[in-house]
Amino acid sequence: MGKCLRHPLFIIGASILAVIVGIIMKAPLLDTVVSVLGMVHVWLLMKEKMLNFIFGIIAFGCYVYIYVSSGLYAMAVVAFVQTMFLCYGWFFWNKQKQGDEVPRTNRFTRKQLQFWILGMVAAWFIWGLLEKNVFGGSLPFLNSLTAVIGLVAEFWLSRKYLENWHLFILSDALAVCTVLLSGLYPMAILYGINTLLSVQGLREWKANEHNKKIKKMNIA
Repeated sequence: MGKCLRHPLFIIGASILAVIVGIIMKAPLLDTVVSVLGMVHVWLLMKEKMLNFIFGIIAFGCYVYIYVSSGLYAMAVVAFVQTMFLCYGWFFWNKQKQGDEVPRTNRFTRKQLQFWILGMVAAWFIWGLLEKNVFGGSLPFLNSLTAVIGLVAEFWLSRKYLENWHLFILSDALAVCTVLLSGLYPMAILYGINTLLSVQGLREWKANEHNKKIKKMNIA
């Protein structure tokens, strides 16, 4: 499965599937294009390619436009912040990389991770209450959880923390549940693909860091 996900033919096939899903759902062309850009962004991120930021910035920038045009201003703000995190990530990765190599992958300490988890739980609770009592959105706590996890995942990505993949896996899995509960069954396929890419991304980053450590030890 890992070799299949890494092969360029996989993302080409996934993009074709996204177009087919868009046609079946009679979705606007921009929505379909954004879906393809989003999957390519995750695939390139899995392979630690700097180009991932270009696709991500364009995709989330389009989401800002789509949400504003639809009157979904809260979601537009989330997409805008994610776009800014991607811009920052592009800058940070370029600044930290050594020659042609991407910057090293960072890891959280246990205390740092506990701090972030507590912060996310608090943000989820507050955001969910606002969604339910102020904005009157559907599935308020599920949507707010997905949004909080997505924002934190993008920030962790920008700083190249390995744990970003854990959040992306959870976020994509939650997105699958959300679209299924909303009756958008074809969209579940696209989020399912992103979930698979995120799982493989976690494996790839771990393997790459392990190989780099072995290489340094051999040189020493």
